[in-house]
Amino acid sequence: MFVAKWPPGIQQCKPELDMVPVWLEFTGVPLKFFNNDALKEIAGLVGHPVC
Repeated sequence: MFVAKWPPGIQQCKPELDMVPVWLEFTGVPLKFFNNDALKEIAGLVGHPVC
């Protein structure tokens, strides 16, 4: 899915997507791993964590 300004008429091309934001919900993470470094490592298995 993408959001773009809609011009009247038919558009034949799709915009190039280089990033898709995805929210992750961590469940069952032990308390000792609940810090920024550990969560970035876990999220890094899925993609590039932003924050």
